[in-house]
Amino acid sequence: MVDRDVFGMTEAESDAWFESSVVVDDEVRSIVNLDPENRKLIWKDGSELSFDESVERIHTRHPTHSEDLIHAHLCGWLEQGDLPEGLSDEEMERLDSLVSDWAEQIPSRIKMPID
Repeated sequence: MVDRDVFGMTEAESDAWFESSVVVDDEVRSIVNLDPENRKLIWKDGSELSFDESVERIHTRHPTHSEDLIHAHLCGWLEQGDLPEGLSDEEMERLDSLVSDWAEQIPSRIKMPID
């Protein structure tokens, strides 16, 4: 029997998950804004990429990391991302709603093992 942690991952899978999260966190620092109405992530270099294009961009830069893990981490960041400062309460609520709707529509790629 293979030992699995509370998330159902083996030690190697857990290590890969952690390493991938560090890589994605570093890449996410290059995302400077969100356009939730058009569902684009705006990167420091001016690129406006869809969610999947952003996953592909990170994977191209870090091909040893699983696209599925990059996808999961970027989705988590989007769901919990910091919203721009200086917005009115109404603007903040609207942006939060748009981002939440967007994040909910991104399909999960991670298949957790079932015992």
